[in-house]
Amino acid sequence: MAGVVLDRYTLLRGIEVRRKDVVFVQALFEAYDGAAVVKTLDDNGGVLALVYSRDMEDLVDEIIDSFSSEGILWRNYSNFGERELTALFEYTFM
Repeated sequence: MAGVVLDRYTLLRGIEVRRKDVVFVQALFEAYDGAAVVKTLDDNGGVLALVYSRDMEDLVDEIIDSFSSEGILWRNYSNFGERELTALFEYTFM
């Protein structure tokens, strides 16, 4: 499934997983040489934004397709509003 185009090189895809699977999902993407940057978008921890380059699109799809064999329940999340997109690109320095 294609992600939302952020610019010429970058795609955004949203998925929702159970809270207990968030860390494992993040680790899966990191294990594949950073196939996608994973950011949690909600306070409950289940809505994730995947930001990745067009070159990684097939790999990101393969990783998501492997979720069922890992016992990860998931669904697409496409309800990106202004709040979610702002949170995605907002950084706080301490």
